[in-house]
Amino acid sequence: MQRAIVQRLQWCGETFSMAPLLRTLFAPFKQTYNNGGGSIDVKLHAFMDNIISRFVGFFARSFILFAGLVASFFVLITGMAFVALWPFAPFAAPISLVMIALGVGR
Repeated sequence: MQRAIVQRLQWCGETFSMAPLLRTLFAPFKQTYNNGGGSIDVKLHAFMDNIISRFVGFFARSFILFAGLVASFFVLITGMAFVALWPFAPFAAPISLVMIALGVGR
C-alpha cells in the first residue's frame, strides 16, 4: 500500500516535471532571449528583454510547481487515509446493511 503512494507521488513529480522546473526556475521563458551584440542601446534592450523573459519564466514555472505540490499533497493525504481505513474495509458491507435496515439517509 505504501508502495502505491510512493508510485503516485513519483507520477505527480513526473507529470508536473517538478525536478526540471526547479533546475530551470530562473531560465528564460521559451528560450526567448537576445545575445545583445552591437551598441550599448542594443545591449541594454537585450538585457531588459532577458530579465523580463526570466521573470515570466519564473512565474510560469512557479505556478506549475505550486500545482504539482498541491497535487502531491492531495495524493499523500488521500493515500494516508486509505492506509488508515484499509483495515476497516471488511466491516463496510455489514455496517451498510445495518444502516439500510435502520433507514439511515431517508
